[in-house]
Amino acid sequence: MSSQTSESPPARTAKPLFPATTGILRFVFSRRMLYLLIVMSTLLAIAWQVENWRGRARWEKTKAEILATGESLDWRTFVPEALPDEENAAMHPVFDVTIVPQEPTQRNGGYAFKRDFEPLEKRYFSNIPGDLFRRESHAELDFWWRNVCDNSGIEQPPESQRQAQEILAATRDSEAGIELISEAFSRPGCHWFPYHEQLEDDGVLRISQVSQFATVSQGLAAATFIRALCHLENDDSHAAATELLTSLHFSQSMNDRSIIGTLVNITTGDIACRHLPLLLSLPEWSEQDLKAISDCLSDSEFLDQLYQTLCRTRAAGVYYFNALINGDQWAIDQVAEMGKHREWPQSKLLRAELISALPRGWLYQNMNNLTTRGLSINLQHYDFESKRIVETQAPKPPTARDLSPYNFLSSSPDPDLWKVFKKSAIVQSQWDLCRLLCALERHRRVHGELPEKLEALVPEFLTELPHDYVTGLPPHYRIGAGGEAELATLDWEKTGNPETFLCRVPSSE
Repeated sequence: MSSQTSESPPARTAKPLFPATTGILRFVFSRRMLYLLIVMSTLLAIAWQVENWRGRARWEKTKAEILATGESLDWRTFVPEALPDEENAAMHPVFDVTIVPQEPTQRNGGYAFKRDFEPLEKRYFSNIPGDLFRRESHAELDFWWRNVCDNSGIEQPPESQRQAQEILAATRDSEAGIELISEAFSRPGCHWFPYHEQLEDDGVLRISQVSQFATVSQGLAAATFIRALCHLENDDSHAAATELLTSLHFSQSMNDRSIIGTLVNITTGDIACRHLPLLLSLPEWSEQDLKAISDCLSDSEFLDQLYQTLCRTRAAGVYYFNALINGDQWAIDQVAEMGKHREWPQSKLLRAELISALPRGWLYQNMNNLTTRGLSINLQHYDFESKRIVETQAPKPPTARDLSPYNFLSSSPDPDLWKVFKKSAIVQSQWDLCRLLCALERHRRVHGELPEKLEALVPEFLTELPHDYVTGLPPHYRIGAGGEAELATLDWEKTGNPETFLCRVPSSE
C-alpha cells in the first residue's frame, strides 16, 4: 500500500477591517510625519515671531508720531491736580447732602464716598417746573405765574409786579439754594469726584451720579430763568445776573473726564443757555451785568473738553492694551466681561482663553488701530489749535466684514460718539451767540444803535469775534426789520445759506 503525501494549504492572512485607517495610522506614526510636524511647528513659530515683530514695530511707529505732535498717551496726565477741600466748590457745606460715605473697594475705585444729587434737587428745586422749562420758550410772567404758583384756573391775573412778587415768594426755597451754590462757586475750582490713581471706577455708579447732576442743573436753570424775569420786572438787574451766573457756572462744573460726564456737561450747558436769548432781549439789563454775563459765556469750552476727554479715553485704551500684552489677568477678565454685555459683531470672540492665547503682535496691531482709526477718527476731525471741525461726515459704522485679527479688540469708528461731537459744537455755538447778543446790546447803549458789522465790537466789547466751527468765518449778522439783531452760525453742510445754519437767534423754533 502506497503512502500519499498530503500538503497543507497555505495560511491565509487576515485582511484589516479598515484598510484606510491603517494607512493613516502608519503615516501618522511614520518618520515622514515627524519631519512634517517639525517643519510646520518651525514655520508656525517663525510666523508667530514675525507677527509679534510686525505688530510691535507698527505700534512703535504710530506712538512716535503721536508723541511728536505733543499729545500724551499716559492717561494720568489728564487727571487734574487735587484741590484742598476749602478751595473746592464741590466740598462746600451746601453739597453735604450729596456726599454718601462708602467703604473704599477696588470696585468703586477706592473712593471713600459717592455723590447722590437727588436730595439736593428735592431740597431746593422740587417745586420748579423743570420739564415745562425744557419744552416751552416763554418770557411772559403770566405764563410762569400760572405754572409756578398753581394759578392756572384764574382768568384775571394781577398786574405784572404782583405776579413777580408771588413767583419770588413761591420759589423761596430755590432762592436759598441759589445763594448757597453761588457762594460755593466763588471758590477757585470744582471737582465733584475725588481723583485717585485708579484708572476707572464702577461705570454704572458713575452714570447714575452724573445723570442726577443733570436733573439738579435743569432745576437750577429753570429757577434762575424764572426768577430773573421777576427781578427784571422789579428793576433789579444785578439780582437777575447774580442768579443767572450761578446757573451758568454750575452747568460747566462737571469736569469728570469720562464720556458720560462730558456728555452730561454738554447737556447741562444746553439747558442753561437754551432760553438765555429771551432774557438778553429784555431792556432792563444794566451794562455792567451784561458784561458779567458775557465774560462768563466766554469761558465755555465744550468742544475742547470733549477733545480732551477723547484723548484721555484713547490713553486709557493704550493702558488696557499694554496690560493685555503683559498678560495681566484683570485686563483679560475685563475685556471678556465687555464681550458678554456689548452687542458687537465680535462679542462672541471676546473670551478670556482666546485673548490669552493671541499673539502679542495682534494686540499691538489692535492698539495701533485704536489710536489711528478707533477714537482717533473723531479726534482727527477736530483741529484743537484752530478750534475748527475739519470734517462733518460721521464715520461709517463697523460691520462683521470689517473684522480682522488686527482690529477685533479695538474700538471701531463710533457714529454715536460723532453725534456727541456735533452736539458739543451746537452748544458751544449757542453760548457764542449769546455772548454776541450781550456785546451788541452794550454797543447799542453806548453808541445809540447796533453796529453795521460785527467787527465793530472788537476790541471795545469783545477781545475777538467767535467763529463758525466748520467754516472758520464770523457768524452771519444782520439787523432785522424790527431793529433787532439776527445771528446765525455753524454752517454744518457748508451751504453758505444762513437759513440752514444749526444755531440762529432768534430761534427758528
